[in-house]
Amino acid sequence: MPLLPLPKRLSKENKYTLLFTTSSFILYVLSLDSVVTAFEVLEKEFLKKV
Repeated sequence: MPLLPLPKRLSKENKYTLLFTTSSFILYVLSLDSVVTAFEVLEKEFLKKV
């Protein structure tokens, strides 16, 4: 009986870990995308001046 709560706790922690990993990955991809967009905008502005 004492062993039953342990897998529940672990699975709960795993869910939170998965959620955290997924959200940080999404944020990473979004920040990467915004950096690429910023570079494209800068490049266009630079080409306009040249």
